[in-house]
Amino acid sequence: YPCKIITHKIKWREKIELCKIIGKYHNIYGDEMTYKRIFPIAINFCFDNVSQVRFESAKNNGKLILQLLSSESIYSSKTMKVLEAFATSLHYNFRQLFILMCTDIFESHSVYEDYIADLLFDLAFDNVANVRITLAKFIAKLIKDNKYKWVKDDEKIKQMIVVLKGDKKKEVSKELEGIEADQGIKVENIENVN
Repeated sequence: YPCKIITHKIKWREKIELCKIIGKYHNIYGDEMTYKRIFPIAINFCFDNVSQVRFESAKNNGKLILQLLSSESIYSSKTMKVLEAFATSLHYNFRQLFILMCTDIFESHSVYEDYIADLLFDLAFDNVANVRITLAKFIAKLIKDNKYKWVKDDEKIKQMIVVLKGDKKKEVSKELEGIEADQGIKVENIENVN
């Protein structure tokens, strides 16, 4: 039973495997059990001392987050507060983790628009280049994978592409090189992106 796991006594490779397992607990339990028992363990791994564990946890938390944000319960607003804390953290590595947590949220266009779009967009202007690079890689992969057809037509995504392609750091802009031509996206320069 996952809520009995004592995570601080487990080796980091085992923690990575647990992150993958816990991420699969979405929609098995109701929202209350998921929020109170499963979600805390999943989020706890995002604070691990080992970066591989943190990143693996963030990538695997998406479906749990999607379940909670999709619910009509109080747990959607509580989950959103946790996500906002990551997205606006003073520590750039937590902002990067937030980006990785968003992967599975794209399964629901409405959840993306209602909860995530503005937070992701704000990170396109982040002061730390590593956050912007993570976001650019994330968007490029999202578009290239072509798993969610609506992404190519989303205005916020197009605006993020414009902002990131115009980034002063070449490491950021190069992540999105050729993304429009390769994927058939029409991005017009947006004068007043703010």
